[in-house]
Order: sequence, then C-alpha cells, then structure tokens
Amino acid sequence: MRSLLLDTNSLNYILRKRPSVVARLQSAKEEGCRFLLASVVHYELSRYLKLKGADRLTRLYQRLVES
Repeated sequence: MRSLLLDTNSLNYILRKRPSVVARLQSAKEEGCRFLLASVVHYELSRYLKLKGADRLTRLYQRLVES
C-alpha cells in the first residue's frame, strides 16, 4: 500500500476544488493509497483558516481530516 504525505498547498488546492488536484486525489484513492497529514501541516492550515475567518473552508477541512 502506497502512502501520500499531503502538504499545506495540496490541502489548500483540495479545499478550493482545483480540478487537477482533486482528480489526482480521486485517482490515488481508487488506487488504495493512504493519506498522511503531518501535525505541522494541520496546525498551519487550521491557523490560516481561522485567521482568515474562512468558516466554510474550515468545515470542509474538518470533514476531510476526520476520515
């Protein structure tokens, strides 16, 4: 089983539904890849979304990482 470490930019593109990144994510899911999230990336993105007051993106991000 292959694992992919997601970085802050990749997660940002996923949340903003950039088509090429979402397509790659879907392809990786279909291949059975595991997704890893570094604690520093989680902190960085959570803090950024909170500072920007991006409630909708924060909810999307929380749903994404809970699975």
